[in-house]
Amino acid sequence: MKQDELYKNRSISACLKTAYVLWSTNFTTICKRVWKPLLALSLSSVVTVEAALTVYKSAMMGQWSVGGGIALLLGLVLLLASSMWYLAAVMTLATPLGLRKCLRRSAAALGFLTGSFIVLSLLLMAVSVGFFLLASKKMSPITEATWNTGIQAVIFLVYLVLMLPFAYSLMNYFNQPDTRFVAGFLKPWSRGMRHWGRLFSVMFFSGLILFIIEALVEMPLYLLLKAAMMSADGVAGGDASGLPGSFPVLLAVTALIVYALIYLVTVWNIFTLHYAYGSMVATDREKKALKSEQENQ
Repeated sequence: MKQDELYKNRSISACLKTAYVLWSTNFTTICKRVWKPLLALSLSSVVTVEAALTVYKSAMMGQWSVGGGIALLLGLVLLLASSMWYLAAVMTLATPLGLRKCLRRSAAALGFLTGSFIVLSLLLMAVSVGFFLLASKKMSPITEATWNTGIQAVIFLVYLVLMLPFAYSLMNYFNQPDTRFVAGFLKPWSRGMRHWGRLFSVMFFSGLILFIIEALVEMPLYLLLKAAMMSADGVAGGDASGLPGSFPVLLAVTALIVYALIYLVTVWNIFTLHYAYGSMVATDREKKALKSEQENQ
């Protein structure tokens, strides 16, 4: 992606279209450049799905699978690491940075975002525990559930509002070659907040399109997982499993293909956000130039 084509004032639809043109016309190049992290990310997703299914089967039997829990945790760790690698590989296509520098920035940014999500999860858990303790003393179960759900929903919405501008920060971090984490990622949050509405619109429409594509592509995987869960429910009730012995292999191959296709489409979403960032920067520059011109008159 040429940097002189990035910083142009584009509409939301133009960002979506330009990103699609870039993605579709360079699809072969994208596959050649990102196939290794794509494979790692897809395999990590397969491990996570298989482990989650194992934990579900054990839970239906009233047991806890230590091996399944460890595999699930390992899958999530691998999923995070491969996501960092994949994002770095994609951003080498969109920016002049090399893979090593992109990888460091991807690890720092996604590590921060993952940490913030862990803090959110702990906060929501603390709210649930707090209301559970209150329910046994001062609140009825219905009142406790209502207040618990309401406060958790408010906390989650505030989290989403505050975290959305980091989408701008992420693109800024990759497009400033000599910047550091604080100056390139954390400080631009305030500029992203000023463009909150535009960021939301871009991510909403690109996310909606991706959701529709995912719903279609994931249908075979959904049917297999539904069959596995129904079989686990039946086994827990005393029935024999109706799944063939080759089912785990079939599930793994299907999940690998499905996730690989979805992650390839996700490249278009990243390009869309990248063009949206360039449009916001161009808009700020135009406003600054106009203000300077008016002051000099």
